[in-house]
Amino acid sequence: MEVLHRVRDAEPMGITSISTELDYPEHQVRYSLRMLEPNDLVEPTEFGAVTTERTDSILHDFDRRISDLVGRLDHVRDEYAHTVR
Repeated sequence: MEVLHRVRDAEPMGITSISTELDYPEHQVRYSLRMLEPNDLVEPTEFGAVTTERTDSILHDFDRRISDLVGRLDHVRDEYAHTVR
């Protein structure tokens, strides 16, 4: 996620630039970008990685799903707390 956010904030971004700015090894950045590509979150260009037209909507949906999950976990925790008493 940090690699994706860095690309989104300063696209296009090359592997070396991302690696330097995030203090991650280049092989880890390369791997992260390869994982993001098939999910249509970034695409390579001759100038570096850029986000796609779908990136913002995918991230919004991801944030919504995480919020839903947190809400469900909070509910389970509250239910458990009531049954333990």
